[in-house]
Amino acid sequence: MTLYAPKKFEYEVRLAVSLPSAWTTLLKQVAAHHYDYKCREAGACGVINGLHNTTCDSEFPSSYRVTWRDLDLITKVMEQADHHRDEAGVAPAIHQWLREAKDAIVERHAVIEKYFDQGAL
Repeated sequence: MTLYAPKKFEYEVRLAVSLPSAWTTLLKQVAAHHYDYKCREAGACGVINGLHNTTCDSEFPSSYRVTWRDLDLITKVMEQADHHRDEAGVAPAIHQWLREAKDAIVERHAVIEKYFDQGAL
């Protein structure tokens, strides 16, 4: 008996985002003190560091492309934001942005899936 699985391509949707420096500063602070290694790594040399560098080293508005996986990691980092001083009061705005960004990726992914399910390619 031969097992055959039809081939299907997967496409990863990336969303170009531009964040204020107050947001990326808080994200880096929270990530640096996070209990999880992957979250600390995101702040030191991962997606959060990339967002921060793009914000600080580029002309505004600068953009950095993030995936669902990136947003999910940032969401995990933000679970610890309540334990940090948020003097700028940006944590609620970051949480709202994360929800909207994830929704945008899900919406675009659905459009792509529908397009390819119709046999466009």
